[in-house]
Amino acid sequence: MGRQEQTILVVEDDASVRLAICEHLTQQGLIVFQAASADGAIEMILSEPDIELVFTDLAMPGNMDGLDLVDWLLKNRPGLPVIITSGVWGRVSTMKEFSAHQALSYFVKPYRYDAVAKKIRQVIEEKRA
Repeated sequence: MGRQEQTILVVEDDASVRLAICEHLTQQGLIVFQAASADGAIEMILSEPDIELVFTDLAMPGNMDGLDLVDWLLKNRPGLPVIITSGVWGRVSTMKEFSAHQALSYFVKPYRYDAVAKKIRQVIEEKRA
């Protein structure tokens, strides 16, 4: 039996980082949507009901950062898995609060693309089980 398609949203304000990880994940067979901000991510989540996981950076410009996005997801899409990434972990204590509500995974930048792809597949498979 073949693997079901897995649909994710990548949220990253750095265009070169976003395009590189999206390209890799697409090559790995994932359906990948992308957003450059938390506001853009919310618009995408509201318009694409098939999104099964959000992979988001923490530090982003605009009204909301990645943790604000996670907070929004907890309130509006509880159960939607989130994997966060950052090169700066100044708000890690806040992450612990979120992890009490749902399984929250994270990667420190720079991350290995293969490790991210493997974790995404694992989290989606666990959610589907």
